[in-house]
Amino acid sequence: RHTSCSRDWSPDVCSSDLIAAVNGLALGGGANLALMCDLVLMREDAYIQQAYVQRGLTVDMGGSYFLPRLVGRALANELALFGDKLTASDAARIGLANRCVPVAEWEATVAEWGTRLARGAGRAQRLIKTGLLLSPLVDLDAMLEWEASTIALIFQTHDVRESFAAFQEKREPKFTGR
Repeated sequence: RHTSCSRDWSPDVCSSDLIAAVNGLALGGGANLALMCDLVLMREDAYIQQAYVQRGLTVDMGGSYFLPRLVGRALANELALFGDKLTASDAARIGLANRCVPVAEWEATVAEWGTRLARGAGRAQRLIKTGLLLSPLVDLDAMLEWEASTIALIFQTHDVRESFAAFQEKREPKFTGR
């Protein structure tokens, strides 16, 4: 799915949760497309590479934005200026991927993560994602104020009422995103 996030930081600005499932070579723009996603799974035999410089090009598709935020300035410089290919295990170790998944577990893991996201509390997921995107842009006081406003908002939702009822009834909640 495609998503877009506006800068007004209203509750539903980030409309979907995205999983990148990298099972081959994520090169250049493909690598940066994966880095835009909320969660990145890489099959153990997959690679990711910022190969722009090796072709005399500059980084595009958000790589200049995402790389330093994910791995820090020094490592982003190394990845972009040398363009070396990274294994899935190295990508997970440095924070470009959430998991390096064994080939035998690949399809089941991708399906499980997708199912877990789909069954989750959609509005809460969107607010969490928005908060995580907003946090580097504001100071602590502003972030605490934003969190307080989202808590007040989320307590008005059907999903929170369903969650409390499910807890009392000792069952899993059935979220609807309302």
